[in-house]
Amino acid sequence: KGAMLYRMLVRRGFTVSTGVLHANDLDAYVAESLGLARAVEGPMKAVTDEAYFRGLDLLEKAACVIDSGFPVEDLNRRNLDLIRAGLGMEKPVFSLRRSREDVQAGRASSLLHTAVVRCSSETEILEKLEALTGQTCEAC
Repeated sequence: KGAMLYRMLVRRGFTVSTGVLHANDLDAYVAESLGLARAVEGPMKAVTDEAYFRGLDLLEKAACVIDSGFPVEDLNRRNLDLIRAGLGMEKPVFSLRRSREDVQAGRASSLLHTAVVRCSSETEILEKLEALTGQTCEAC
């Protein structure tokens, strides 16, 4: 889901950065091809402090956070910490997680936070970003 979001957002003129991506993941290749600021971890490695703090640095510069609804596994669990950090910084957080059950099954129950804006599609995220930023999102 990340790769599609990156393309859609860049095509609409948004500046995009990523959470921590694994070097062998499709999202990492797409982010690199689009020239996105990104935090990268080695293939099949748990997110290290170095990659996490790079992601945190990018987060501090971001206007909002988008949770693509990625499957939560041991290797990428710290991306949830980045989302929580965004909430702590009072940044708008948009999430594609489908339901409370999806969030709980992904061990991301803290993302049930009421400040998280649930979106049913990438298009809905674009519409909400447009409303937030005043940026035109034609042909979404």
